[in-house]
Amino acid sequence: MIGLSATITGDKQLDRKLSELGNKSARKAMRAGVNAGLAKIAMAVRAAINATSASTEMKAEARKTIGKRFAKAKAGVSRGEMQAKVGFGVGKKRQTKEQSEAQKQARRSQKKKGVGVGVANIHWFVLGTAERHLKRGSVRGPKVGHPTGKITPPFAGVMRAAVAASEAAALEAAREKVQQVIVREAQRKG
Repeated sequence: MIGLSATITGDKQLDRKLSELGNKSARKAMRAGVNAGLAKIAMAVRAAINATSASTEMKAEARKTIGKRFAKAKAGVSRGEMQAKVGFGVGKKRQTKEQSEAQKQARRSQKKKGVGVGVANIHWFVLGTAERHLKRGSVRGPKVGHPTGKITPPFAGVMRAAVAASEAAALEAAREKVQQVIVREAQRKG
């Protein structure tokens, strides 16, 4: 998973309004605001992917791996804290049995080897790889098997560029969404 990490703090006026609403409403507002900001960043990442020199097919597959997640951390030092992530290979990874079987069938019908670009290996195309070799085969010195190649990263720097380009838009979208939820919650409470 390759993504971005940041801490968001509100301005004093916004913090005061959130504290007046109560914890449950404040959490709703902050969650909605963060999700709105993440959506803007995800859009910018997809646009930055389009600006790379990668092939059209690779760009299409890479765009499918962009996701966002906003949930409590389940383990580690930050257990119980809310964390927001956006980037390559982030989000839900569940597949239905039908999707899994369809992919297996498609792979069987193809004559060429390889798995393509997906959530499981997008990091190769973002970070790159060193020269790789098969695990089995003829032994050639310290490496085993014949070489399978090296990947120069076509999407290196995409996250950094996208975040820089969308930072202001993401903060504005978050601020607007928080204010919408605050108004809605205040009207609902009467």
